[in-house]
Amino acid sequence: GSVVFNEKLAELYKHLGLIKDAVNQYLIVIQYYQNHGQKDKVLESAQKMVEVDPQETANRMRLAEIYFNQGLQKEALKEYELIGSQ
Repeated sequence: GSVVFNEKLAELYKHLGLIKDAVNQYLIVIQYYQNHGQKDKVLESAQKMVEVDPQETANRMRLAEIYFNQGLQKEALKEYELIGSQ
């Protein structure tokens, strides 16, 4: 299976301003890549998800956790600081 469809759908929803739908598609994509051990794709998808809805704390938390789990402490800290300032 592939999540190319979900990625395209996420982009389309983002373009249409359907934020929640776009985020839901990115969550599916992130889960898929996590299950398949594709760390770079996990990170890329999480970053795109946060771009769609930068004010959503839960998405930023998820991105921060991904940074942290991948050993990117500085990036994780930056996300946590952004969360704290919101």
